[in-house]
Amino acid sequence: MRIDDLDKVDILIALYNRATQVPGLRKYPSMPLKRDELQKIVDSGRTHFDYWLGRVMKITLNDQELDVSGYNSANGERAAEEAIEKLRQGNATVADT
Repeated sequence: MRIDDLDKVDILIALYNRATQVPGLRKYPSMPLKRDELQKIVDSGRTHFDYWLGRVMKITLNDQELDVSGYNSANGERAAEEAIEKLRQGNATVADT
């Protein structure tokens, strides 16, 4: 799916918020994601997120395309598309700085 029109931090937040928690893993309590902390991760060049902060992500953020097959396999059919569509419509919850 095309993502070149979106901010990578916003994509991470939208997908994280929609992702399911890893069953049996209570190490990571639900917590708001901080935009400045996420920006540092993106700026570091990290692009692959498999299991992240206790959630099943299975994504690689490239500049133009996002392969959603792994994410959807773990989180439900069209889960990524729904999260990204909400983001594009301005309905996704995005953390403050």
